[in-house]
Amino acid sequence: MSQILIGAGGWAYFKLPGIDSLEAYSQAFDFVELNSSYYELPANSSASDWRKRVPPDFRFSLRCPRIIVDSYGLKLLPGARGHLERLEEVCRTLEAEVMTVLIGASSPVEESELSVRLREFLGTFDADETVVAVEFRDHRRRFST
Repeated sequence: MSQILIGAGGWAYFKLPGIDSLEAYSQAFDFVELNSSYYELPANSSASDWRKRVPPDFRFSLRCPRIIVDSYGLKLLPGARGHLERLEEVCRTLEAEVMTVLIGASSPVEESELSVRLREFLGTFDADETVVAVEFRDHRRRFST
């Protein structure tokens, strides 16, 4: 059975007088993608607060921080492991159903290495029931995995 979730990338712009933005958003929609995690992972205390402010059936997804792709090239170098552990923790706290890895035009990962690097990286990702999705944003070249 298919399920359709309706939402957007973020809730900060969703304003109603006298109501918290996230709470108002969660009354209108059942899903949100946390786009800001691409730029900086939130503190786990913030993620915990967000989870408490929405109904139990509300769904979160988030983006993999760009530092993992752009700076570490999906390699589990010493600094990358710490970022990945924090990402896993935030996913668990939010009960995120999806974590998206964005491979963009500026990604340092060469096409010939992409499949191996994704498998190695995704093979170490462990956040309960969170599914990992890969989004390609590079219209100039084609990827095959």
